[in-house]
Amino acid sequence: MQDRLSEIFSSLSFNTISGEGRIGIAASGIVYQYVLDALGDRKDITLLKIGTPYPFPQQLAVRFLSKVDRVLVIEELDPIIEEALIEVSYLYKKVPVYGKKSLRFLKTGEYSLELVDMVIKKFLDADERELMDKSIDIPPSIKNAFRSIKEAEQYLDSQSK
Repeated sequence: MQDRLSEIFSSLSFNTISGEGRIGIAASGIVYQYVLDALGDRKDITLLKIGTPYPFPQQLAVRFLSKVDRVLVIEELDPIIEEALIEVSYLYKKVPVYGKKSLRFLKTGEYSLELVDMVIKKFLDADERELMDKSIDIPPSIKNAFRSIKEAEQYLDSQSK
């Protein structure tokens, strides 16, 4: 049921991809509006707007990740979108995903336009090596669990055809 809802959520207007560029930014809620305001007229960044984070719109995320080389996730509270994008990235297209779990910026409290603008500027100005030094690696136990899930899904798909 969650897979079916995820598929439906991937086509809802609440969840969208906009812009064109090899750098991606994912956000939701008021933070998404702050991202739009911070970027102004820039169209050289691909944006993922998540309006329904659960079940996560996985197919939309795969399309988003196929367009970008790295992703910045800006979200208040828990890193729900970041964790989901890390999982999708691992399963489908290896794209570095940065956010609360891997970069040092606020993990609690409300964000502001000024904070979001500062985070975006620092991310855009950083080179890959600087970002990689701050990123986290997925532990082998989680990698194995993801691999097992992917293999089970492929097997079930092959049996249903």
